[in-house]
Amino acid sequence: MAIKAEKLQKLILVCIYDPLPIQKVRIDQIRQEELFELISIIEEKGIFLADQAKNTEISIQLTRLEYTDSNNLAFDKRNLEIYENIVQLLPPLRVKAVGINLHYTLIRDEDKLAAEFIRDKFLNEKNILQDILGNKIIGNSTRIFYGEPDDHFDIRVFPVDLISREIGITLHKHKDIDIADQKLLIQTTKELLIKTCEENIKIMYKLF
Repeated sequence: MAIKAEKLQKLILVCIYDPLPIQKVRIDQIRQEELFELISIIEEKGIFLADQAKNTEISIQLTRLEYTDSNNLAFDKRNLEIYENIVQLLPPLRVKAVGINLHYTLIRDEDKLAAEFIRDKFLNEKNILQDILGNKIIGNSTRIFYGEPDDHFDIRVFPVDLISREIGITLHKHKDIDIADQKLLIQTTKELLIKTCEENIKIMYKLF
């Protein structure tokens, strides 16, 4: 069955590092770069940066950096220059893990509702569960981890709502690393993004 429509949503890049005291972040230098319209500092929680025109957000927390790009472009075509600039402006980091998240929705070329498709595709014991619950199962969501604990994919499939044909998908790539070089971190993140996009193409055309 062919995919009729696809709507690309958020690309989220995450890195987990040894504790970085927020006061060590050079916020004045970030302001000088004029990368963001909004800069918010919440004491002891982190620094939050946003630019609505560029559809980008960044949160810098004690042990976590999260970059969100909400532009409607192919995931492997998104401009990571802002992410690269922010990473370079941070104090030296000891990064322990990197994550890539692709968020999108799709509609299959058939009349079946998304909830019904996911139920029939992934819920093998539907009849047994219906007997246990005493009622009809009208849909479900599913989450699958595959790979190794330190280097794996995590895919979540869910109906956008119970009466829609639109299927929501989140593909997450996690990889444990040990990097203390910002340039190497950027290179590693880009390589993982390419691998995640390749995996996503395989998932779309084999699962849906």
